Amino acid sequence: PPSQLAFALFNLTRIMNRAICIGCISCALLLISTQRGVSAPLAPSDSSINSALQLWLRNPGTDFDGTTWQDSSGNSRHAVAAGGDVAGTASTVTSGAGSYAGRTIDSVFFSSAVNDLMVSSNLNGNSGSSDWTIFGVYATNGANSGDRPLGIGSRRIGPANGHLNLANDGSLRFDNGNNLGGSLPSVTGDAFLRAVRLDSGSMSQWYDGIVDYLNDNSASSGTIPNPTSNDEFYIGDLRVTNNDSDSHLIELVVFNSALTDAQ
Repeated sequence: PPSQLAFALFNLTRIMNRAICIGCISCALLLISTQRGVSAPLAPSDSSINSALQLWLRNPGTDFDGTTWQDSSGNSRHAVAAGGDVAGTASTVTSGAGSYAGRTIDSVFFSSAVNDLMVSSNLNGNSGSSDWTIFGVYATNGANSGDRPLGIGSRRIGPANGHLNLANDGSLRFDNGNNLGGSLPSVTGDAFLRAVRLDSGSMSQWYDGIVDYLNDNSASSGTIPNPTSNDEFYIGDLRVTNNDSDSHLIELVVFNSALTDAQ
């Protein structure tokens, strides 16, 4: 679940004092659960939740070829360049703090100087939903509310409403500028995990690895007035042509349901 995932990854290096297996979230969680004597967490492809798995972008070093990022969910919702923009570029990011400290990780880079935007389409039968669970592992060099490197819907492409975007300042943004959630003051420069759950309009999110107080699983919550009206998932420059911040996306997992804490 989002809460256990964020907490487990945050504590991985503290408990195990070893490197994290980036690109395989379930491996990291399995190590944690074994150490702590709790039930093993579910992999995104586990049969009990697989029907809700809509998108899984991972392993940028092998699954991203410069134009397409292959979807590992089995649904063939590969991410490609959106509109007139270009795709991101293959890159690495070195994380100096948090759970990913000392790791140089393959990523897809979205530059503040280039119009780069990618999209994975039709995540929910070409209709919106009031239930989503999103896991993203990424790094950014700025905390700006206008910079939104991932989310459902894009202000620049498609309808103006029905969006749910994750802004770099730690806020959740629905439609254009409406805000839920607090701000995350110091995530810049290091890879971290962000988990967001939309459950019949109720929003919750968790952070991993950099801000200590957010491991209490209650970082921020709120309610959005309407469910998302589309199911296009975008990564890159979602709101403006050139984001002010550079972003490195490492892994993304999206479910079209609100995963329970038990899951």
